[in-house]
Amino acid sequence: MKSLGITVLGSGSRGNSILLHSADEGILVDAGFSRKEIVARIRKSNISPKIIKAILISHEHGDHISGAKVLADSFGIPTYGTSETLKHLHIYGKLGRDVKVSRADPTSASGPSGSGHSPFRTMPRTLSASS
Repeated sequence: MKSLGITVLGSGSRGNSILLHSADEGILVDAGFSRKEIVARIRKSNISPKIIKAILISHEHGDHISGAKVLADSFGIPTYGTSETLKHLHIYGKLGRDVKVSRADPTSASGPSGSGHSPFRTMPRTLSASS
């Protein structure tokens, strides 16, 4: 059985990024640092950035998205998020080439106590060109 690693690359107003991973595959939750900084932090943890198979964006705040587009495009990694989050990334030019949309639970869109942080709870589907 493979073990699950949780590597916090950073959490705070300057950037947020967490890598959920096994030895050979991982999902990056948020990409709030530059591509260069994310790769450096992953390597500092003795992990290859090539294990990242997807980027999940929790919401569109800058400290969660700043490196998403460049990282996704340079490694050919799909980006997942809710349609509203991905719409904002598109507007601000932060959306990579390979994008997946998820439908969020509308009852929890504002997150706990109106924090503006929405939980991600859904199955992905491919974003159509017309979205």
